[in-house]
Amino acid sequence: MDKFTFELERFSWRHRQKKDMFVAKTRMAALIDSVVVKECYPQSKTFLTGSTLTYLGFHKSDLDLCIFVDPTLGNNCLIQKDKAKYRPHLVKIQKRFVAKFGDIIESTKIITATVPILRIYLNPDYDDLEIDISLHNVPGILNTKLLHYYSSYDIRFSQLAIIVKAWMKTYEFNDSRNGFFNSYSISLMVLHYLQCGITPPILPNLLKLKGSFFDFNNLDNTFFQPIKINPLIEVNKQPISELLISFFDYYTKVDFNKYGISIEKGALFKLDTKHRDPIFIEEPFEKMNTARCMRRRNWKHYVIPMMENTLDSLLEGNNFELKINNHPIKITF
Repeated sequence: MDKFTFELERFSWRHRQKKDMFVAKTRMAALIDSVVVKECYPQSKTFLTGSTLTYLGFHKSDLDLCIFVDPTLGNNCLIQKDKAKYRPHLVKIQKRFVAKFGDIIESTKIITATVPILRIYLNPDYDDLEIDISLHNVPGILNTKLLHYYSSYDIRFSQLAIIVKAWMKTYEFNDSRNGFFNSYSISLMVLHYLQCGITPPILPNLLKLKGSFFDFNNLDNTFFQPIKINPLIEVNKQPISELLISFFDYYTKVDFNKYGISIEKGALFKLDTKHRDPIFIEEPFEKMNTARCMRRRNWKHYVIPMMENTLDSLLEGNNFELKINNHPIKITF
């Protein structure tokens, strides 16, 4: 193993979610469900979502929960316009949470986003953990399930996702509120690249091979149930160092004015003439653009040039420089 590969693997291992944090999050989720949610809604069901289960986040990433409180609310979706009916339920959970755990809470707020969220910030004694609670967000559950099984298929997916997210954070590109990417879009970029950007591919198309397992009517299947996938005919043995360099090369060469990314198809697809976003990453279940927050100016003048600069620097054998919590890290060749 070359030194650069070793250093990248060590970086991803050091900064990924550890088992003790996973256990702490699952215990916190169970406590919230029993002490807060079930007392408000006895027939409710709580799902863990996000990086806690996908293994694509950092050690202190958020705790994401999706709660089904009332069958009459239906299934939340990205094109839904009537978000007001969710707010009273989020307020009810917010008040109960504060009443039960007020001594460990730093602050709370309800965010009226595409999917309304109750955000709870715990105090430093609980590692400043951030908890995001959404309601009836079926696509969020299915996306978590899909990414969980992709992470389980090949460790290089989670390794590369953590490294690319760290690179995005270093240059403040992981910031949807300011017109850049959200973490989910970055994960899908890495997934697409490992399906379509290299030959032979590393990841198969799970939606094509096991579509019913990721169906809206199959939510209750455990995330840890093994699924049998025939191995790819050709095995890609490229190390994470080569994959990282090739990732930047791939994304600086694709014409995203003409093509979008489809995880469902496992391919690029031609965009229609009405497309206006600088990059289109199709959400696997609702088909919306997960990168719709990316502003064209940011993509053209910041993200792409920095990808090109990073690619040139790596090809010249220079250090790969990142920042974690504002602490500079140099990964050397």
